[in-house]
Amino acid sequence: NASEDKTVLENKEANKLFRSGNAFVKTKPIKTILEDMEMKLIEEAMLISKGNVKRAAEYLEIPRQTLQQKLKKYKRP
Repeated sequence: NASEDKTVLENKEANKLFRSGNAFVKTKPIKTILEDMEMKLIEEAMLISKGNVKRAAEYLEIPRQTLQQKLKKYKRP
């Protein structure tokens, strides 16, 4: 709807919007999106490795210490 598009464009937060097809979509800051994705990948790796940090780090192709820091950052056991 053209009138809805105009309203969205007039929104003070228009700089946080991007065009997706014919609709404007509000998105999270990129840092938040990247952290969410990283957390999901870590959770998947921990499931695959059955909680083994060393194996999960190998799966993610990152040092074990880096994974331990990220687990602490995201408050995972």
